[in-house]
Amino acid sequence: MINALSAVSATWAFLGLIACLLIASTALFWSIEDQRAKRRLPKD
Repeated sequence: MINALSAVSATWAFLGLIACLLIASTALFWSIEDQRAKRRLPKD
């Protein structure tokens, strides 16, 4: 039988992992978009 406390801890760890992945992917996307914008700027 799984302990309730360990189940809650596992759930929070899983949610934390998903949050970290979302933040990392968003930050990576923003940095790529920022580099594209900086490359586009001199052409104008």
